[in-house]
Order: sequence, then structure tokens, then C-alpha cells
Amino acid sequence: MWPKLLKSSAVEAIAELTAYKNFKAATPAMVSASLKDAEKGKRSEKVVSSRVRIITSETEQNLLFETRDQQKKEQWIHKSYIQK
Repeated sequence: MWPKLLKSSAVEAIAELTAYKNFKAATPAMVSASLKDAEKGKRSEKVVSSRVRIITSETEQNLLFETRDQQKKEQWIHKSYIQK
């Protein structure tokens, strides 16, 4: 699964490449602020099965997707942070 995700991400990045745009490198403080912002967003939940629940948190600038195991005291299985 990971090789496919890596390849698709690379293809998407190259497809969206614009040579004339300059982007500032993210600092640790910027990354931390983005993660905290995503966690404070508007939450919605979806029960996928008797065991799995997906929680989405969205702000104007960030998204957070969490997959949790309901039988293991809501322990998270996967988290994905995305900056819009």
C-alpha cells in the first residue's frame, strides 16, 4: 500500500508543479500550530462497523481524520493531518 501512496503523491506533486511560485519552508512552530488548529475544528463522526469509528475535524485551513477502535477504549488506529 505505501509504495502506491508514495507514487501517487509524487505524481500529484509533479502535476501541480509551477516553476514560478516560491514557497516558504515550514518551521516547527508552523507545523505545531497547524496540528493544533486541526484538532480544534468542527468534528463529525461516522461509525464504520461495530468496532471502527472515523472522526473528522475540519477548520478553514486544516483537516484531521482519525480512525478509532471502539473496543479498545477509543484508542486511535490512524491519524491523518492535511493542510488545505
